[in-house]
Amino acid sequence: MEKRIKHEISEIRNTNWGHKLQNIIPSNQSLWKTARMLKNGNKIIPPLKTTVGLATTNVEKANLIAETLKKNHANPLYKVPSVYDYTINMTVTNYLSNNTNTDASDSLQIPTIDELKEAVKRLPNNKAPGIDGIKNCLIKNLPEQGFELLLAIFIACLRLGYFPMKWKHAKVFPIDTQHGFRAGFSTIHQLRRVIDYAKNGLNNKLSTGLITLDVEKAFDRVWHNGLIFKMIKLNFNPNIIKIIDSFLKNRSYQVTINNELSQTHKLEFGVPQGAVLSPILYNIYTHDMPTNNTYESALFADDVAKYSANNTLIRVNKSIVQAARETYEYMQKWKINVNGSKTNAIYITKRISRQIPDHPLSIFNSSVEWANELKYLGIVIDKRLTFSRHIDYVIAKTNNAIKILYPLLCRKSKLDTNNKLLIYKLAIRPIFTYGLPALKGIADAHLKKLQVTQNKTLKMILNRSHFENTIRLHKDAGIPLVKEYIEKLTRNFDEKLTNLQE
Repeated sequence: MEKRIKHEISEIRNTNWGHKLQNIIPSNQSLWKTARMLKNGNKIIPPLKTTVGLATTNVEKANLIAETLKKNHANPLYKVPSVYDYTINMTVTNYLSNNTNTDASDSLQIPTIDELKEAVKRLPNNKAPGIDGIKNCLIKNLPEQGFELLLAIFIACLRLGYFPMKWKHAKVFPIDTQHGFRAGFSTIHQLRRVIDYAKNGLNNKLSTGLITLDVEKAFDRVWHNGLIFKMIKLNFNPNIIKIIDSFLKNRSYQVTINNELSQTHKLEFGVPQGAVLSPILYNIYTHDMPTNNTYESALFADDVAKYSANNTLIRVNKSIVQAARETYEYMQKWKINVNGSKTNAIYITKRISRQIPDHPLSIFNSSVEWANELKYLGIVIDKRLTFSRHIDYVIAKTNNAIKILYPLLCRKSKLDTNNKLLIYKLAIRPIFTYGLPALKGIADAHLKKLQVTQNKTLKMILNRSHFENTIRLHKDAGIPLVKEYIEKLTRNFDEKLTNLQE
């Protein structure tokens, strides 16, 4: 009887799941909600361990997470004053005191009502509201008079250099992932730059030393006066400087879990996570990262790389150590925390093993071994730039994603085939094609591995035989071969890069 009941329950679940898949329509977001549910699973926060026991209630968990965020935003380097601190702080204080009567209308291009409406139209509907509970969809439906009042508030803020306190109090929703940086730019640009440099070195019989630095809590620990000081030196408009200063200082937050709030905490450092301005402000803060004619620098958010090419190990080693020393001094001055134990180094060369370095580097008071491979911006870089380990890595990631989404993609799934292909194109294929435009000229053997992965997946989605002709399979699926698709991605990237440079 028990087995029969379990069997009946299983049959009912399968039937309901089948009906759900049959009724999924991409246009109403149900497809992506289902896929997201399978990928992310149940995100209920479990009991959290504290120094005095377990945090089990929503309020206890929220307070514990809020305390952790407070520690993340505390900058330990601020407790170690440098010889520059007094000058920087006094420069900022005097500047803000002496620029109190600047009229924004005389020095800034004031936004128009049409520009405001266009900006509001681009706001995401599903973004969680702040403490006031006002959702973006409500703002989008304001009457004309509402937009006029909103514009008047913004103009007054610009004129006074004041950011309202209510807007500086954040409601934080705990999430398990973080992504995104600046529109128009991507990790691919930096990857292309670094990899092209190393490839050119190999083509000219040079070896390249590359170190990657781990910046701790980069956005969370920006020194406010340090940022304002740099904006002053870059001759930003006084009103912009004043409102950015107001935007950053006296911020506060509460963590919310299931509509229950933690205690309020103040933020003394950092730029707000998720704010449109934050990546731009961080770029300003690190725009003067040291470089010279013996080494190059590559920055993308909190990922920092230093690299140098030469024909002898001694010169490469000297340049890398110099880069590390100058970077360390810079970061100490501007209170940027680097985790020396997570610094990685690789020697990219065609030389035989006895001609490559066997002694560790001394960087940031830590000993850094030369590795056979390292991961930079999601790409596994090996010492000969074959990228074979990277291909194995992305295939493993792709197979894992397919396993997670198997209930939607399997041969027995009742999900519409077009929806299956849509999931493949938007959620699976980007996993193994990410970064490939930066590599340029990847070996055919690696492309074949990726093609085999795509073949297996498409045969499952279309419920075709294992012996199905590859060309016919791709024609029926409406999906290009991997090599053709990567070539298209590379062409598009090159065109975009040319347009950005112009």
